[in-house]
Amino acid sequence: MDNSDNKIDVDIEFTDATLSHYDCDFEKVNEVLSRGGLFDMVGTWAVTSEVYLYTDLGLLQGRVSFYSDRTVGIFDCSCDNMDPQMNSEVPLFSQFVQQQGWNKPTVADSLARMDKYFWKYFYTTGIVNGNYLEKNTIRHI
Repeated sequence: MDNSDNKIDVDIEFTDATLSHYDCDFEKVNEVLSRGGLFDMVGTWAVTSEVYLYTDLGLLQGRVSFYSDRTVGIFDCSCDNMDPQMNSEVPLFSQFVQQQGWNKPTVADSLARMDKYFWKYFYTTGIVNGNYLEKNTIRHI
């Protein structure tokens, strides 16, 4: 991923072969998975993958699902730096998936409840979405 605005080297890896092969590009992934075939997922599909985002500043590791309606769901996530104001990995991941044609990532309610302060920061700054966060946070953007 070229992130020339911030000058941070970013490398993203996916354990799912389709996401990895097509660099998580929604149009390409959708074209392949909407054909059906082996998994008979014509039209509607979902893919879950482990995601590893490496930067010079740290690592984000998570379990993320990608859906045919462009939804990206974060179900598990750990970062080297859990101070949201110092964490660059979550914003970089959100930026990357949106550049690749997906919607802004949505944090699962269970994950948001586990670390309210961390995810509330990213919700209020417009980096992620989340049902639990929406119901329990006043947005300041």
